[in-house]
Amino acid sequence: MPDYTTPSDSGQKENSAVNIQFEHIATGHKVEFFAWITDFSDAYTSNWNSQELYGRMDPMMTFKNTTRKITLAWDVVAASMREAKDNMAKISRFIQMQYPTYAVGKGSKGGGGAAMIGSPPLIRAKFLNWVGNALNGRGLVCALAGVTFKPNLDHGTFSEGSKLYPQSFALSIDMTILHEHNLGYSAVPGAAHNPKGTFGATKFGGEASNYIGPSNFPYDAPPLVENQLPSPPAAGIREGTGATAPSDEQANEDAVTGNPRRRRSPFSRD
Repeated sequence: MPDYTTPSDSGQKENSAVNIQFEHIATGHKVEFFAWITDFSDAYTSNWNSQELYGRMDPMMTFKNTTRKITLAWDVVAASMREAKDNMAKISRFIQMQYPTYAVGKGSKGGGGAAMIGSPPLIRAKFLNWVGNALNGRGLVCALAGVTFKPNLDHGTFSEGSKLYPQSFALSIDMTILHEHNLGYSAVPGAAHNPKGTFGATKFGGEASNYIGPSNFPYDAPPLVENQLPSPPAAGIREGTGATAPSDEQANEDAVTGNPRRRRSPFSRD
């Protein structure tokens, strides 16, 4: 079966559309959408067991894990009947990828025996640097909760006999991410390093972070080298203005005379 990965005739790829790629890991089938993103969220949830103890005001919290879920929604638009058919072929392929592979039991002929799940419908998804494997640049392995397909009927449809092809439609998915690399920190400084060999690249206050995962996780951004928290304003400088703050004596004098004097900013030229 061909992979629907060819840009459309309308030039969507060059006209602010982005490329979203999906691969059905069990079969290797792929599909690409050249689309306009309408929603994106990346949620990291820390899960804890809470246990209340007699006489203790605060519960005892035992850490379980941190899970990651991504919500992604996008629109796909067709400028011609050909594009509309191609887009419907893509969404059909994508929906087919939500199902597992099956292994037919022994002794069966023609697929008539008992079928057992051979591989789950895990998907590898790639979307710019927001959805990708920080270790190797490939897509993220994910378990999809499902796909929602919603044609935009206000934009009209192309018709061919008894078949309708929407000019535009919306797709939305929810993905639970299954990372292929380590995450977290080493308890012993220097005892472990991340797979890219950049252990200690991330620093806070001049100390190595002991992070054991890729330093560019999760959005392929360059590592933070120094603690870059903003410095407090210098003495006598009002924060955010650059103007010299009046002394208590000057403030009292201004209040009595009702004639506040103009203070010279250390950044002014006059």
